[in-house]
Amino acid sequence: MSTDDLFHYSLTAYLLSEIIKSTNFLQCNQIKKRDTEQILLGSILLKHIQQMICNAQTISITKTNQIDEIIFDNDDDQDEITKRFASAIFPTCALMNHSCVPNIRCIFDQGYLRVYTARLIHQGEEILNCYGPQKSLMPSTEQRQNVLFEQYFVSLKKC
Repeated sequence: MSTDDLFHYSLTAYLLSEIIKSTNFLQCNQIKKRDTEQILLGSILLKHIQQMICNAQTISITKTNQIDEIIFDNDDDQDEITKRFASAIFPTCALMNHSCVPNIRCIFDQGYLRVYTARLIHQGEEILNCYGPQKSLMPSTEQRQNVLFEQYFVSLKKC
């Protein structure tokens, strides 16, 4: 995990703890104890955010043929036409196994995740999603493996 990512996740955890504090969820009248509880809450939130990273899906805006299309993709490529704008959790989609050459494509459409086949899938064949960089977008095996290890802490020799 990069230092920048950890900073953003820590900031998110802190801001969430501030929002929770403003709701009077932390029902302590002593400021010092309430601050201690908020620090503990922020730490727990940060832990869960870091765990969530492995199951969150990237939602990007891609410009194709001068039309803005919101798509869901798992690759954090730095392609100039694809810009990440959110992440979301789709529990069923998170159950799919990874492939750097997936056989499905996911599109985020009006609040729904739609899964489409990227090629013919035979009966009994496993449905594979791409958690990280796709082979077509990041041809270097070494780069893909580094990205997968940094984000998901796995080493996949086939990618």
